[in-house]
Amino acid sequence: MRLPIVHVRILIFAISIACSTIDTFAFVSIYAYLNYGFSTKDDLNDLRIIIFSLINDALSLLIGGYYLIRLEYMWNNPPKIVDYAVCGIELALWIIYAGLQSKFLDFANVLLAISFIYGILNVILYFVLGIFLIEFKLRLRKFGVDKLTPLGRTNNNSGVETNNSVIEVREHN
Repeated sequence: MRLPIVHVRILIFAISIACSTIDTFAFVSIYAYLNYGFSTKDDLNDLRIIIFSLINDALSLLIGGYYLIRLEYMWNNPPKIVDYAVCGIELALWIIYAGLQSKFLDFANVLLAISFIYGILNVILYFVLGIFLIEFKLRLRKFGVDKLTPLGRTNNNSGVETNNSVIEVREHN
């Protein structure tokens, strides 16, 4: 049994939000450790973790921005292999990042402050994506699963030709 395309899209989106939650939880945990005054003496190890955090947060901003910009297009088209690959890589990076939360970092580092800002932007971005997901679910209830685009509908009137672009314009007005 194949999942309908709509359910696959919602699963991809839910995985992205779950990854963002893991990412945010990991960073909040690191910040909580910093407030208690714990730190390691291995500056090179801290720098590696900070650089990975920066790359991970920047990548999640790019991925979230891509999904935000292309959201309407993706909801009306089947997901591609690239969408699955991007979400898989995203999930792997966030799992690694959550594993690094046990490391204690020095917050005086400028790179960590930038990563903290990236983390805040990620939370805002995924909050906006969550609003769009709710809006999408409301559209599904209104139009039905297979009726999101007028071009996907068939005309049951025999002998009558339909201009699909006219139908599409009428429905969007």
